[in-house]
Amino acid sequence: MVLTLSEIQFAVGQWSAVQFPANTPLEPLEGMVEELGELAHARLKRRQGIRHTPEECVAMERDAIGDMGIYLCDFASRTGIVLAAELERQGRRFAGWRSNPVSDVRAFGLLSLDAAVLLSDFADDVEYEEAGAKAGDVLGALIYYAERRGWDFLGILNETWAGVSKRDWRADPMKAGGHS
Repeated sequence: MVLTLSEIQFAVGQWSAVQFPANTPLEPLEGMVEELGELAHARLKRRQGIRHTPEECVAMERDAIGDMGIYLCDFASRTGIVLAAELERQGRRFAGWRSNPVSDVRAFGLLSLDAAVLLSDFADDVEYEEAGAKAGDVLGALIYYAERRGWDFLGILNETWAGVSKRDWRADPMKAGGHS
């Protein structure tokens, strides 16, 4: 069963509240940036042709994109942001991106910038009024990056959530689900 973005956000919010009750919205943002680093690592190794096969690098990129989406859903749930509504509100920006396609390198740059701005601005002001719009920017950049790579972001998010939802960090805080 394929879940919608709203359904995944709701489920992630419930799961995360149980798994990480002491988290603030900053932890998911930092997790998202950590995954951005993993995406950069996979991109670099794919382009250099070292350490991993091309197929492994693609799997690592998809994993990072999915994990960034899960962390973004967690952040949004903890702040009352409705990602689907923000994405709709940001539609013109993304329509402009789609009408003027760029390389996946530029799409990665846009994603990196949007994620960094959200973390930086929210960390300075947790009452940041633009958090919803900035979260929508990050979501749009994730979707756009996936499109530039020929992938379906919602499909990746569903695959990732199917794995993440089975993890129980309370029972095994050092290696729940075999993923760090």
